[in-house]
Amino acid sequence: MTEEVALIVPDFKVALGEAAERFRGFLMRDTELVRAASQKEIVINNDDDYAKAGAMLNLTRDSFKEEDGYRKEKAKPYDDAAKAVNEIYRDHLNALKALDKALAGAMSKFASQKEKARLELEAKLKKEAEDSGIAPSQVTVAATAKTTSNVVGSITMRDKWKVASVDMALLPECWKIANMDGLEKAGNESKGQAVIPGVVFEYAPVPATGSK
Repeated sequence: MTEEVALIVPDFKVALGEAAERFRGFLMRDTELVRAASQKEIVINNDDDYAKAGAMLNLTRDSFKEEDGYRKEKAKPYDDAAKAVNEIYRDHLNALKALDKALAGAMSKFASQKEKARLELEAKLKKEAEDSGIAPSQVTVAATAKTTSNVVGSITMRDKWKVASVDMALLPECWKIANMDGLEKAGNESKGQAVIPGVVFEYAPVPATGSK
């Protein structure tokens, strides 16, 4: 039984107009920040540049906090409404997804088994033909039709291969992906002193905004 959810959602056109008007005000106030944001690169050559960059960073973060807060406030009633609609459909749609996955998995397994049996039979017949002096290339076993028609429509099995297993000892280096999150965590916890073969840490401080 689905619970009915009562929500008060402001008139969208009115809210959008208010948000647009407030946004124009933010843009006018943030003219210097907008201009700075358009630069491809910010270069700091001396302590004075560094101090100015710090002041602008504080201003940028303050502006972002205020404007993003306003955006969230205006969007919240509509986000809540969307969340309520999603909750109504969630369980049923999840059940349909699970059924889709189960049906597709069973069909894929059956089709895979049939193709494996076909290849085994074809290999056997080719061997028998070769033993009888017949060219193996003349022997083939027709593949199972990939499209199945039914009263609802049709289902087509697309060719696809998946990785069944991986032996990391034999896998070429180009296929191995580094755990960057883990490496950076190790670097920060050891202050760059962790010894990991093939890894070089460099000091890259991140600005943290403080209040006055």
